[in-house]
Amino acid sequence: MKLTKYIYKVILNLIQDLQRLPLLFANNVRGRFQIKFGMTSLCHNGGFTLIELLVVVLIIGILAAVAVPQYQKSVLKSRFSALMPLGRSVHEAQESYYLENNRYSNNFGDLPLDLDGVTGASVTLEDGTQVQIKDNLDFAYVVVGKENLPNLYVVWQNHSDNFPGEIHCEAQTGNELANWLCEAALGGEKLPRAITTGYTAYALMGDGDGWIPKQFNGDNNLVLTNGDSCKTTQATTCTKPTVSNGSACYAGHAYSCGGAQATYDNKSFCEATGAYTCNGATYTNQSYCNNKKGKTSGSIYSCNSSKFRSGSYCISTRANCTGSDFNASFCYGEVGGCTDSTFKNGSVCYANSADSCGVPSNYDGTSYCSSQTGFCPVGTPKEGGGVWAECTDKPGKTC
Repeated sequence: MKLTKYIYKVILNLIQDLQRLPLLFANNVRGRFQIKFGMTSLCHNGGFTLIELLVVVLIIGILAAVAVPQYQKSVLKSRFSALMPLGRSVHEAQESYYLENNRYSNNFGDLPLDLDGVTGASVTLEDGTQVQIKDNLDFAYVVVGKENLPNLYVVWQNHSDNFPGEIHCEAQTGNELANWLCEAALGGEKLPRAITTGYTAYALMGDGDGWIPKQFNGDNNLVLTNGDSCKTTQATTCTKPTVSNGSACYAGHAYSCGGAQATYDNKSFCEATGAYTCNGATYTNQSYCNNKKGKTSGSIYSCNSSKFRSGSYCISTRANCTGSDFNASFCYGEVGGCTDSTFKNGSVCYANSADSCGVPSNYDGTSYCSSQTGFCPVGTPKEGGGVWAECTDKPGKTC
């Protein structure tokens, strides 16, 4: 403690003496000069001592340690504040569009903004400012950022299902300065998660009244709910998930999003774009397995050997949805889909191409095959009773 006080006193005296210091080298022709240092007179021959130089360097270092972070904070706050007017302008343009169309837009070309013919949901301005608009079933918001800026300005639309009318500051996770801006400088309240992956969100205006889904990549045995999702990163990922309340598993790689313990409930779904995906799962309460986006040969043999219950359904495009059990559920068959399955308790197989919904599938007395194009296999039950006979009409017409 005494040493600290001594050093402080030395630095203070040096500062005071430097303020009174005359021209250093004007004393005599031999370069001798005298500095009044506190109560001591020091004589020098030609320059400063090493200790004096070190003290000056120390002072400069102390000043820099204080000034530089403050300067960085000031610059960051100024750059972030410059995003706010643009965010509010786009937000107001979206609200004007909503009044006329009862919905928001995902296209800048629809909005009353002077952007010189810009279309699409995102735009990068000449100064590097990036603006994105988003509207889906659960979210409607504007995001404004800038190149090399670790923060985003998010303005939620007034009629968004989540965070209506709120304003958020998002900071790159792990960036102390960015998080300081949102929380300490702007007084934001930290939220459970951000709309942007890799960021931490803070509510600047509003109480955080909303839910942002979690997004996982490749993890197994996940519990996904309230719009969460898992996207595969390689084969055999996102397996055995428990999925509910509108959540999803995106199966782009083989043997993913399925398994005997995989369950999909309450309007959740498995989207199969890879081969052998979404198999062996149980789908209930209007959940579904969708192969519609995977029409290539790489997506075959998906959604198979599964159980569909209570209004759930399977959409097949290439030898999918086979070997399954449908109970009060549906199967949409194309190119050999929905075959070798069991249909009971009012289940329906919709045959949209040849070789789908066919024998050896089993139908109980309440279930049947339906087709407006004559593709139901011969011998399968019809709606209202009877069976499909040999079709002699031209393809595309009902027998």
